Amino acid sequence: MRVAWSHTHQEFGINDHHYYSILLREAKKVGIRITEVAKWKLLHKFDTIVFNYPEKKFTNREVKDIEKWLKEGKIVIFTGFFKNRDNVADVCNSAVQNFGLKLNKDEILSKRCWNSDKLYPIAMFGEFKTVMPCTASISVIDAEKLGVISKKVCAAKKEYSSGKLYLIGTCGFWDNIGINLYNNLEASINLLKGEF
Repeated sequence: MRVAWSHTHQEFGINDHHYYSILLREAKKVGIRITEVAKWKLLHKFDTIVFNYPEKKFTNREVKDIEKWLKEGKIVIFTGFFKNRDNVADVCNSAVQNFGLKLNKDEILSKRCWNSDKLYPIAMFGEFKTVMPCTASISVIDAEKLGVISKKVCAAKKEYSSGKLYLIGTCGFWDNIGINLYNNLEASINLLKGEF
């Protein structure tokens, strides 16, 4: 499986050893090859495309490309962070709102948390118990009624044609700290495969 880790919108790079070396190493062990890609026109060549904490807004043309990729059966993943840090919620929303998802500009605080830190809520990520450090909530929008049908979740999936679009409230769940908590590694690998 081939994953494009985008660096087209000033994302946190997969080749940053300090933050993502564990994910890169563990993905390789299970046959997932992650490549950092800096040119938009090359992203379509991959099975999964990751926009990890994008800081540059998406254009209408790029959103149309994302829609095309989803129709082709690709997996597209966006991750953000809490409180709209670096305008990451606004940037993610410039793409994902077109598909009925919204990254909120809040933070999820929880009594059910890791190590008594309310900013590290414990959440189920598919079948996996995970920690979602410094996460914003996600809203799922009903396109027909334009109403919110789900909120205060850390992650959401939208199946679109034959592809899958994921919006995750934090990029911290799969960094070198988060990935070692509970089942974050297993959840991260499944996410890259589109099995969440």
